[in-house]
Amino acid sequence: MGNAWVWYSALAVISGVVGSHLIDQIALYPDSIRKLKHAKEEEERRQEEEYESDSNINQSGTRGIAERLHAIFHQLHAQKKQQKIHENGRASRERITIGALIAAGTFALISDLLLGCQLRDARDIADIQHGDTQTALNLADTANKTAKATAAAQIKEMSAQTEAMQLQARLIQTQLTPRLDVALDFGEQGILNGVPVRGITPHWTNSGPTEAREWAAWDSFAVFHGKLPEAADLQQYQGDLFSATLAKQMMQTTLFISEEQVKAVANGEGAIIFWGYGQWHDVFDRTVLHYQRYCFRLFPVQTNTGAVAWTLPSVYKPECNSSGDK
Repeated sequence: MGNAWVWYSALAVISGVVGSHLIDQIALYPDSIRKLKHAKEEEERRQEEEYESDSNINQSGTRGIAERLHAIFHQLHAQKKQQKIHENGRASRERITIGALIAAGTFALISDLLLGCQLRDARDIADIQHGDTQTALNLADTANKTAKATAAAQIKEMSAQTEAMQLQARLIQTQLTPRLDVALDFGEQGILNGVPVRGITPHWTNSGPTEAREWAAWDSFAVFHGKLPEAADLQQYQGDLFSATLAKQMMQTTLFISEEQVKAVANGEGAIIFWGYGQWHDVFDRTVLHYQRYCFRLFPVQTNTGAVAWTLPSVYKPECNSSGDK
């Protein structure tokens, strides 16, 4: 009967420990469960005290077992407490981690939203600036084209005006430049060194309004029998160069031909060719040299009285009758 009480006491202690452990496992249940656990613990402690008061047999052994069970109970209770602390810490850490993740996610989301807004605003501003720049470039291009067209038109107009002014200046200059012509004056019969001769003098006339400056000229003649000369043969210098300023009229040096030669030509024996050259500057441009070449064929004729007279000379060849500038 005593051993039964011992085992009954041990079983009661073990049941109490296990029950206490199970009750601790549901400590997170509602308050009604906690109250039930507390009532049960009070009942167990009461039974435990009754068993201890009634167990007088093998009290020392039972006390040892009870102490060991009690130590086990306290160890299990400490482990349970430590586990609860660990679980609470883990739950706290998890809550902190979750809160940090949520905060980080929220911050990232807000940052993305703000960045997206800033990017949209920047893109809108850039589009507006690009449009303004493009408009300004288009306006500048249009203004540049207009300016070029206007400048081209003005340059064209100025060029036309310049050409017109140059043409007018040339016309005025042409009207004001000296215009020289040459004719031959035939003198009466005379005596030169005891020989009867006829004098021939080139007569230059300036019909222009300005004088011919640095005018210079030479003249020559010859009596040809048989083949007549080519024009190129009559363009070479053949006499003295006479130089002067020609205002209106100027007579060159007179050349003399014998009366005998004149009568022979009048009778058909040979031909008289008279040629010459003149050059001058105008009052506008001293770098331009004006010139005139001439060549005439003379035709003396014998009259009914036996005298010899001159008819109008004729141009010998067009090639040796020319004028121009150089």
